[in-house]
Amino acid sequence: MTITEHMRITDAIESLGKAKFIGSFESGSPEWHAARAGIGGSDIGVILGKSQYKSPYTLWAEKSNLIDNSDSTIPMRLGTALEPAIRQFFMDENEEWLIVHNTGTWQSTESDWMKANPDGIIEWADGSLGVLEIKHSAQYVSEIPESWKLQVLWYLMVLGLKRGVVCAVIGGRYTEFEVVWDESLVQEMKTAVRAFYGSVQDGLAPDFDGANSTYETVRELSEGLVDGELDLGNFWVDLAAAKAIYEVAEQNFTKHKTAVLAFMNGTKYGNWQGERVVALQARNGKPYITFK
Repeated sequence: MTITEHMRITDAIESLGKAKFIGSFESGSPEWHAARAGIGGSDIGVILGKSQYKSPYTLWAEKSNLIDNSDSTIPMRLGTALEPAIRQFFMDENEEWLIVHNTGTWQSTESDWMKANPDGIIEWADGSLGVLEIKHSAQYVSEIPESWKLQVLWYLMVLGLKRGVVCAVIGGRYTEFEVVWDESLVQEMKTAVRAFYGSVQDGLAPDFDGANSTYETVRELSEGLVDGELDLGNFWVDLAAAKAIYEVAEQNFTKHKTAVLAFMNGTKYGNWQGERVVALQARNGKPYITFK
């Protein structure tokens, strides 16, 4: 995109009065991290409890600078590497209807900690603008994951736009999901995000939940082993009760998993009401169940 085109799109969005363009920075650079400080689109699904990878407690610890969040996982690195190819495929598939413009980091005029860093700005044939988000996932889904929808809605809210598209390669298949403005969900999202950001500013951690992410974060925050003893009181009462319930549930889960494995007898996929719910994979030449 030429400088003139970039300025035209940037001016068009800024004229809506909702956001200010901060700039484009090299991914991972100090300037990139500084520009994204605050709450961005990828945080929204976590805050609303829709992420399977990170809990609100872990995000709170990251935003409070108690733990480092700069490490990139292999799926994240793969997504970054594949993004240009997915973007080009999306453009090729829709070249009669739209143009995709590069963009950078945006800041809300309502609150400077509200940030947006979309993968692109879509310009449709009628001149209207929207948000492009690019995703890659090894796990196939037939409907847009809630965290992806929330991410795009956040970008729409910050920028003042009303429509977006998620183009994704999921489970080896190319898929497009449209996201349109949802006023009630946006208001729910804003309320939750403001409460979360307030907890960061006030230094008040969210309640513990059942996420492994929270457990691993508390491990990271814990001091080294110190010789001594503590009376656990009701902490032990609650833990012992939960442990007993867990052991019974785990045994029951294994029982039903065994029954399904025997019924499938090597068939790769298992469906329920037409939807694929489990798949068999091989470990040491023997099948085991994975959940879709």
